[in-house]
Amino acid sequence: MNLVEQLLVNKALNVIDRREAVAEIWGVQPDYGAAEACDVIFSTRDVSVASLAAAHLALLPGIRQQKHQVASDLLSRGDDWAAAAVDLVKFLPRKKIAEIGGRILEASGQDWADSLLFEIAKYFPEQLREFAARVSSPIIGEAMLAGGPDDWVADFVRRFEESDESAFLQALVRIRTPAARAALLSLQASAPERVRPAIEACLENCGVTPSPSRRAFFRGSYFGLIAPRASGRHVVGGRIGGQNPGCEICRAEMARVLCLRPDALGWDLRDSPNFFWYQCACLDRSEAEVFTRVRSDVVERLVVIEIAEPRRCECPVFPVECALVLEESPNQIGIGSDRVPGRGLHDVGGPPNWCQIDPFPRCPVCRSTMTYLAAIDGGMAPFGQIRIRGTLFCFWCDECQVAGTRRQR
Repeated sequence: MNLVEQLLVNKALNVIDRREAVAEIWGVQPDYGAAEACDVIFSTRDVSVASLAAAHLALLPGIRQQKHQVASDLLSRGDDWAAAAVDLVKFLPRKKIAEIGGRILEASGQDWADSLLFEIAKYFPEQLREFAARVSSPIIGEAMLAGGPDDWVADFVRRFEESDESAFLQALVRIRTPAARAALLSLQASAPERVRPAIEACLENCGVTPSPSRRAFFRGSYFGLIAPRASGRHVVGGRIGGQNPGCEICRAEMARVLCLRPDALGWDLRDSPNFFWYQCACLDRSEAEVFTRVRSDVVERLVVIEIAEPRRCECPVFPVECALVLEESPNQIGIGSDRVPGRGLHDVGGPPNWCQIDPFPRCPVCRSTMTYLAAIDGGMAPFGQIRIRGTLFCFWCDECQVAGTRRQR
């Protein structure tokens, strides 16, 4: 048994500590440990070891053939072994999902099956929709709403009109079809003043902003996968020259969370947005956005006045500057269920997958609705832990060149 296997089976360490210890070893290998992770999965007799190694594979860009082979092997073993493939489900071809879905549905209600069904419902909702009546889990049911039929829309409208419960408005957001948007617009026109802000927030999340010239988000949803800096043009971590802004309490320098290159995405933005967040814990309970604007490699903090130079942080969010490699998501409608933060799942484009559905932030300069661009999550990366407590949602005002970062947990 080599050192990696010894760490993976070491039950004296918790799961996060084991994954971090292994990432320190695999993260410096040329393939980020992909080949060794596959070998561990095929040879181990410990399902928890297979699960940890598969979770590491799921963080790596590319290697689709290895991911398919590993997932197919684990799924063929059934029960808890099948559940070890849960983080790889989103990378499987639709044909494979159709092949395994029925067998997993037969075990609905068992923990191992429900964890897989949840992932299938998130990324391939159409594969489970006809079996909705057989699924008892409410979170799986929420995930299946994405792209749902028009009769579901009519039912949620009726239930909202009878109860005024915002959950039924949010169900329309989760569906996100033209019929769902039309229903929300119709409700907005006839609703009493007290519920119009909630409907407006729902419309933003369906792609409709108060100003027709303002885009709520860009079509096209991608997974973001952390990779060596030379692997891609989008950047996580690092600096942009000059100095990053700092915490207004302790002056610890903020982290650059993300820099997107719009031309690589075909987005008609005037500049490459840079997003920042705290590396200290001073404002850990604050839900206020961080607004910044970059001018000639100097980062200007908006809303909060900078009164002193920031100091370097000793516990960085990102230990090294990396690339964010994008791969197309199988779900181009939008994830129906609420996000579970801290899983190392990064998204670019499409509508936001919130932890709780929220209104979009307003630009502090022009007060207009900002455009959603991406989400960067805390949790594991191939090199170790991303030290973000929750998920950071990145918004942009192209007219004012202002970036806004909001955290949810």
